[in-house]
Amino acid sequence: MTTKALPDDSLGLVLRQHRAAQEAQRALLEKPLTDEDFVFAHPDGTPLGPSTVSHTFNKIIHKAGLPPCQFAITGWGAYQSSPGAAGTL
Repeated sequence: MTTKALPDDSLGLVLRQHRAAQEAQRALLEKPLTDEDFVFAHPDGTPLGPSTVSHTFNKIIHKAGLPPCQFAITGWGAYQSSPGAAGTL
């Protein structure tokens, strides 16, 4: 797997903060977070249901006054390997 770093923008900052929170939760469970784990998951690492993630995402988009858009569920590795990613985790 090719790994690229997160960008130094708002999205990168939010994802780094989210990952730090996940790492803290997983440390309590003595189950380290890996690059194969899901970005949006239960504390034990099991994935959230697609409809739960999509519904929550759409509520946030609506509340922010943004137009509707598609949301794809992905793992950390997929985001890290996206073209144009910069910065570090």
